[in-house]
Amino acid sequence: MKKIAFILSMVIGVLFILTSSVPKKDYLLTISTSEGDMKVVLYENTPAHKEKFLTLVQSGYFDNKPIYRIIDELGIHFGDGKDMKNLVKDERVNPHKKGALASLRIKDTENPTKQSSLGQFYIVNTDKELSFLNNAYTVFGEVVSGIDVLDKLSSKAVNGEYQPVSSLTFSISMEEMKPKKITKTTGYTYP
Repeated sequence: MKKIAFILSMVIGVLFILTSSVPKKDYLLTISTSEGDMKVVLYENTPAHKEKFLTLVQSGYFDNKPIYRIIDELGIHFGDGKDMKNLVKDERVNPHKKGALASLRIKDTENPTKQSSLGQFYIVNTDKELSFLNNAYTVFGEVVSGIDVLDKLSSKAVNGEYQPVSSLTFSISMEEMKPKKITKTTGYTYP
């Protein structure tokens, strides 16, 4: 009986390891701004967004792009607000919370399938409840270090259309790391 219990526990352990959602390798992204750096992890449960975003980062697409909108108690918009080429299928599975990285998209009338345009994205800058956005936009990552930078950017002066009064730009770089190192470096815990 002890042998059967031992074998059964080994099989369960192996199955757990094989079905774990923690990747063997991952990427820690750095969003660099004039106010400092934010570290970001992309989610495994939005694979199309993660793959396309990493491809854009690796190609240098986000080098010296504008921060073009700052909406208090909602989010900061990054990237090319006119980019409609880098479309990705809808993957709305994660909730909005402070530090959430989410995709922007064009209007529903022109985009009934709600495809994301990954040439532009926003980061939630509030602790307020934003559940009304959960079924509208895909959250595909989160800021795991540098929330203070997000707060500094949120305090920048804007005009009547929420555009920063002074020019703000950002760049994104990426570093391949083991998840354990990302956790040790940032405190982020994989689901």
